[in-house]
Amino acid sequence: MPGPRHPMVAPALTLSRMRGSGGMTLIEVLSATLVLSLGLLALASLQITAMRANAYARDLSQATAIAKTCMEELLAAPYSSLQKMTESRNANIRGFSARTAAEPLVPQTAGVLLTVNVTWRQGERTHSMKLQSLRKPS
Repeated sequence: MPGPRHPMVAPALTLSRMRGSGGMTLIEVLSATLVLSLGLLALASLQITAMRANAYARDLSQATAIAKTCMEELLAAPYSSLQKMTESRNANIRGFSARTAAEPLVPQTAGVLLTVNVTWRQGERTHSMKLQSLRKPS
């Protein structure tokens, strides 16, 4: 005669109960694989975007350094030579094109507007940055 059942003790698992709860179906595995694949594709896209942004930031830093060097050369030049500079000068530096110009302001005592344009290509796109300064007669 079986003893009284205690409410806290689970009944023993039968062989038929074990068969019904023992694993995942093929549909569950495929849907989990799909969700994982979409997540990995999103991470790959994010990585590509981050690499492009990093390359642009590196190129912009180099362009800024080139523009600053060109501007320092213009600021160090004698003021009289800047007033006579009528054409722009071009320079190609490590794949960057720097164009400098000095534009006398009217009246002559107002000074000279110095401009440095740096352009570069990144893939199919062309980028540029401009640096300007005003030099007054000393």
